[in-house]
Amino acid sequence: NVNLAKKIAAVGDPSQLAAFVESSTFSKIKDSWQQFFYFNVLSSPKTHIRNFVGNSVMLGLNILETGTAAQMARVMGDQDATAAGRALANWAGMKAAFGDAMQAGGRTLRTGETTGGYGLGKIDFPQRNAISADNWNLAQNSILGRSVDALGAITQASGRALMASDEFFKTGSLEQTLNADQTEETIDDLLEQPAEQPTND
Repeated sequence: NVNLAKKIAAVGDPSQLAAFVESSTFSKIKDSWQQFFYFNVLSSPKTHIRNFVGNSVMLGLNILETGTAAQMARVMGDQDATAAGRALANWAGMKAAFGDAMQAGGRTLRTGETTGGYGLGKIDFPQRNAISADNWNLAQNSILGRSVDALGAITQASGRALMASDEFFKTGSLEQTLNADQTEETIDDLLEQPAEQPTND
């Protein structure tokens, strides 16, 4: 397309060129197709069940692993109070974080954005709704615009649900680790304190 080539050549600023490409029809089609593709991949209930069960098992195994290590050390004669305390602290931290984890997951489900900033989620493409009246320059109050918005909300639902589940477990895991670290530091400090010498009256 000659006209398109002339428009691109007329843009001197790289940032303006990037904005032009971002708003092009090709970019809109690509982003919309990508969003629809992820919806098809993630819409199966089995995907969400496996994700939830897998994350739950990993949190439990973390506690079991630490507790088992402490018991094995005790059997072998190493009274590792730090490891035993860490296992209990993992469990306490996970229970204490349930409310915060629910809130974090709920916010992600509503907004499509991670709230904790604890790392990348499973959905690595931008959560801007590509299938929307605004993106396609349609009147939002028209039948076509409302239909496109509804389709966009549907195609984002499965990805947001997976991200919300991810955010829930990331928040719980972080709180579990922080609580365990604090408990371990406290135990170490107590063990390092010199024992009080008995006084002779």
